[in-house]
Amino acid sequence: MGVSFSNGVIYLGFLIILSLELENPDWESTIDQLENEDAIRITPIINGEEISEEELTEVYDSIQWKVDKNVNFRMEQDGNSILLFPEYHHFMWFTSTGEIGLHLEMEGKYPNEFAEIDFQVMIHDLPFWKKWGPPLLIILLVLLALIYIIEVIKNPRFKKGSYISVDKRMIQSG
Repeated sequence: MGVSFSNGVIYLGFLIILSLELENPDWESTIDQLENEDAIRITPIINGEEISEEELTEVYDSIQWKVDKNVNFRMEQDGNSILLFPEYHHFMWFTSTGEIGLHLEMEGKYPNEFAEIDFQVMIHDLPFWKKWGPPLLIILLVLLALIYIIEVIKNPRFKKGSYISVDKRMIQSG
């Protein structure tokens, strides 16, 4: 966990230092409560002061993030802060757990103005039966229903050893 910035930019004789500050460095959640947790809040800092909402709106589209495991994040702007909301990777069962590394990059509005931050979040796993029990039960019930339907369709209509005889009779009218 740490804040790092690449460089300062000299603009009109002033040194501009852009950095990113993580507001909740001890963020963690369990996998079943992932989408109900508070967002990860990151605040851009210019020369030791928080960036204004208007400045963040100007550079919001340049923000990029990378995640090293299977967890999705949705990004929103909240005033002068960036919020990252964790989301499932398709379903809870396909989402990674443990320490998840994130890398966030942001370009400023001046050339060569750049900041980045690397940090970890913790997602705790559930016990096997609590996590996999419901989908396994549904799969088992679907299989039992399919077997029942196949047996009803395939069920023999006549007992073993029975036979069918057909008598042909001709009726003449006349």
